[in-house]
Amino acid sequence: MSNDLRSFPTWFQSGLDAAKGTPAYLGQTYFATDTGNRYIATGTSSSGDWVSFSSAIPTPTEAGQLIVCTAPGTYGLIDPANSRGQILVTNASGVPTLLTVGANDQTLLADSTTATGVKWAAPLPKTSARIEGVNGTPTYSVSAVIDWATESYDDANFWTSADRSRLTIATAGRYRVSMNLYSTITINSTADVTIRLLKNGTSLSVLYGRSFSTTTTEMIDGAWEGALAATDYLQWEILLTNSATLSPSVNAANNWTVIAAS
Repeated sequence: MSNDLRSFPTWFQSGLDAAKGTPAYLGQTYFATDTGNRYIATGTSSSGDWVSFSSAIPTPTEAGQLIVCTAPGTYGLIDPANSRGQILVTNASGVPTLLTVGANDQTLLADSTTATGVKWAAPLPKTSARIEGVNGTPTYSVSAVIDWATESYDDANFWTSADRSRLTIATAGRYRVSMNLYSTITINSTADVTIRLLKNGTSLSVLYGRSFSTTTTEMIDGAWEGALAATDYLQWEILLTNSATLSPSVNAANNWTVIAAS
């Protein structure tokens, strides 16, 4: 068996610099006792296959320094000990570098416009809103979006009375929205009741769907979580079949909430 433990010493050789000869194995190392140079074999064809890594690899000058490869055959030192809280990151070419710690209360955010793809910045705001009550005393049939009555709280101007059916996103991010609607559903024959969440006027998710054969009072609810872009707007749409109608009750439980999840 070649290159087994019986030949192990030949992998690590030493002697005079000029006497190193041709490497026997790829990856073999050689220490020149007269010059202090260190070599590694990149081939086995000639003495030119020895590559010195003594001069290429710098010697750390203080505790905490890191040796990094900045390009093939090129090395450098980075010193995280110089500043508390620095982190090691890479640029688009894979070259390591240090990112200085941010200010107090900042968080690390992804940012494709920076050289390293990350940055320290203020955390995204955890905004939220709760819109309560259905506007007026409507009776919905076939298809309609719900108009809401008033804000309980709204710290990002998601909703205005100028367009009562919409919540509009100001800052891109991940959001969670939920809805409760206590309603009387009047049935003439078996009918389907569906609640959809719309984004920019198009169905985003079906959050409620049931068939009814008799008139009933029902708490309809649903929730959705996902990514939304700035200026996206959301609406709740009711769909009914077979001449069924839906009349929201005057109930404090009727509400629509949105929370920024990230």
